[in-house]
Amino acid sequence: MTDVAITSYRTREMEVYVKRGEAELYEKTPCAWDLVAETDSSYNPGYWKRNVYPDWKDGFKPIIIAPNETISVYMINVGSSYGFCMKSQWRGEKYTKTWQQLPADSPVGAVSISWGNDAAKHDHFKPGTYYAVANYGGVKLETMKPETETHEPTPAPVDPSTPKDTARSDVIPTENAFGYEFDITNTNPDGKDLMITSLELPMVVGGEVDVYVRGGTHEGSSTSCLNWNNGCNQWTNLVARKYVSSSGGVYKTPSFVSVVPAGETKAFVVATGKAIFEGTSETAVLTDANGDVEVQPATALTDFYGDNVQSEHDLTGSLANKVFNIKVNYEVVNRVCAIQNKNSWVVLDPSASASSMNLGDDGEAVDIQEYVEWHPTLGGDDGLVDQDFTQGPPLEYIE
Repeated sequence: MTDVAITSYRTREMEVYVKRGEAELYEKTPCAWDLVAETDSSYNPGYWKRNVYPDWKDGFKPIIIAPNETISVYMINVGSSYGFCMKSQWRGEKYTKTWQQLPADSPVGAVSISWGNDAAKHDHFKPGTYYAVANYGGVKLETMKPETETHEPTPAPVDPSTPKDTARSDVIPTENAFGYEFDITNTNPDGKDLMITSLELPMVVGGEVDVYVRGGTHEGSSTSCLNWNNGCNQWTNLVARKYVSSSGGVYKTPSFVSVVPAGETKAFVVATGKAIFEGTSETAVLTDANGDVEVQPATALTDFYGDNVQSEHDLTGSLANKVFNIKVNYEVVNRVCAIQNKNSWVVLDPSASASSMNLGDDGEAVDIQEYVEWHPTLGGDDGLVDQDFTQGPPLEYIE
């Protein structure tokens, strides 16, 4: 299988995942699937466009399907996408009912595609409940000459992520603050994303704590959003009004997930309603021993009203000179499923083992014997049609 086609109902950004074997037990298990194709965020095939082969950002990784083997395909709209056009069946037969099939004497032999399950857009590996759906689209299939199959060896298991931390504990405090705005930069030497999962800071007394994040540095201001305050919706709240009982000690935030892409910076705010955090003036950058993270000096908060983050003055580089004891807990993302695993609906281990996936070797040419494009919902009974796509069923249901 070298490509998939869709019928677009305002589809934008999309991704395609594949796993070997059946899908049903693994619908909520991201690490059982491999990403084989994705579009750019700007992808826009149009409105009501039939049987479109998307413009993949890095191509479609070919999937070698052995005789009598079953593979599963998962397509998802992400970003601002609206949806694919699907045929729908209320409480239908998911995975067991055949949607379309090719006979044994077709150019690629006997092949069948089943009805599948509907799924939430944007929310990776969150299946639907009531509908069975079938794709108003198609696939590209190619046969291979005997003994020319080039399977990659099954790779050794790779942990989805690697937990790490970086800390500063040598600051001798000279003042207390209502909190800090500071930048964390991903400097991972292998170009991997990082997930910030919690922060630990010393506190003088107990109080309510909020944690915010935004993309880019906290330094600077705009005409209507002085100090990047949260009244202009520049910040996303990660931890809201969490009361911490402390008589002086280290406070660890509740767990959260904030992804810092490779080479990028995010700004964080840890704020309270009264001056309880310890700090001092200095300009040293906290550099992680692993080379993954840099924590820049912070700008102190002089007050905090509800969701309005206020700092000393305009957030300029000259004011970002407060260092404080902090521990940053993070994970190095080895596979994209590490991020998806954090969703509440995920089932990490639905059975003892999942089939590994062997894909075609991108570095070696595949000897093509026959070629066919199969559009099950167009043309004649066998689904083999020409490229003008002038025939087709009514668009019965939008999913």
